[in-house]
Amino acid sequence: MNTSGEPLIDNLKDLEHSVIAEKDVYLRYSRGYAADRGSGSLDGESGLRLPGLSREPAHT
Repeated sequence: MNTSGEPLIDNLKDLEHSVIAEKDVYLRYSRGYAADRGSGSLDGESGLRLPGLSREPAHT
């Protein structure tokens, strides 16, 4: 867990466990909350800058 209470996964074994154990798992790639503060994300299809950070479903 990090300071915001969100789980922090920093190795593949923990990622594998989370994806297997949980029904809905979303991944957010980040260099940390301090680096993310005030940033947005770039939509890969439209090229538009969007507010907030993107996340990707772990299950497809």
